[in-house]
Amino acid sequence: MNDAQAIQAVLDDLSAPKLTAYKNLGLKDDWQVIQSYIFLLDLAGHFVVPLQLLEIALRNKMYKEIAKQTKNQFWYNAVPYSKDSKRQVTLAKSEALKDGKTSPDDIICRLMFGFWVYMTDKPYRPSFTPKAGEPAGTNLWQFIKGDVFPGATASMNHIFDELKAINKMRNRLFHHEPLWKLSGHQDLAAAVARTRAQYDRVLKVLGWISPEKLNLINGLGNTAKFYTACDATLFKPMPTAAEQAVKDAKDAQDAQDAQDGSTLVEQANGTQAPQSQTVTTKAA
Repeated sequence: MNDAQAIQAVLDDLSAPKLTAYKNLGLKDDWQVIQSYIFLLDLAGHFVVPLQLLEIALRNKMYKEIAKQTKNQFWYNAVPYSKDSKRQVTLAKSEALKDGKTSPDDIICRLMFGFWVYMTDKPYRPSFTPKAGEPAGTNLWQFIKGDVFPGATASMNHIFDELKAINKMRNRLFHHEPLWKLSGHQDLAAAVARTRAQYDRVLKVLGWISPEKLNLINGLGNTAKFYTACDATLFKPMPTAAEQAVKDAKDAQDAQDAQDGSTLVEQANGTQAPQSQTVTTKAA
């Protein structure tokens, strides 16, 4: 298989519509498209840890503080305002019941991230005024904002907007869609910059919810690894057939040398008998 065939084989295995966005980054050829795809996919992988920490912290803090404020551990049966939120609760309870589980922990762990995001919307704030014929909301955030978002000085409206943006990005991530995609012309540098901005937003909101967890992943080097990956040199020329043949020969020789060296060590340690030698003697 020649270089062109190898590249085409990789392209054929990937979704053509997904690759269209990468081909629009002003890249030189299909080999750069493949490298860009893998590079940006690798950057997306760095989102898993901070996103998971953010989701779990938000869910647990919100459940705990709303239960405390309403004095009801089953508040999810009465507080959710929108039809979609109520539908999600019904679905979560049904799924839990199928597994023979009915405790609050069993319910809340089955509620999607979007449910918690929309619990920060207007119907749960003191300024909410329902339209004619609509039910009243539940004023939560006047009382629990500082407990759920101890690191935030932003308004609830801004917090809601940032959480919505993260929810949209999260859905793209888990549906294998590019995190950086926007309408209009982009190049690779812009794609990396947008991915980095998305990551920065996750860190910011994680810090609002749990400064301790943000400090943890900073201290463990997770964030530094992401920023280092963003700055990595990307494009490498595809080796020619001659260069690949030289590399293959060198790899084979290195493997043989390693095997020969291992054999000599074994013989020196007496763990392997030396090969028999034939001694030729003259007839009398």
